[in-house]
Amino acid sequence: MNLKELGQVGPTIYYLRKDGVIHTVTTNPQPIQLDLMIANFEFIKTIAIERKQALRMLTDFSGSQKMGKAERDFLKSEQMKSYAPYILGTALVTPNFLSRMIGNFVMSVGANNHNVKLFGQEEQAVHWLLQLPSRIV
Repeated sequence: MNLKELGQVGPTIYYLRKDGVIHTVTTNPQPIQLDLMIANFEFIKTIAIERKQALRMLTDFSGSQKMGKAERDFLKSEQMKSYAPYILGTALVTPNFLSRMIGNFVMSVGANNHNVKLFGQEEQAVHWLLQLPSRIV
């Protein structure tokens, strides 16, 4: 698939797919850090505002690492909720069991903020994302 690079925050590179889905790839998996989490959500917000629509996010979650208490608390925070209007849905793709456990945690704490779903295959994830109705930001 032909991808257009939109930018990079820490080890995460953001690509725009032809179907409008934003695909993130982490180049150097490392423990999730709060400052990078916030920077990534700010970047997502910026993209959504520029595109004038909430984003469909496709994330390869297979290389993800552990989260500390501060990062888990952030996912439940009011600040995190403030990013919800900018994200239509997030599809986490991972064949890895440990990453799937982390993904299930992310879904459990972030489910009230926006649509988050875990997939084993990218095709299924993209299909789900494209079924979500568009929303103007």
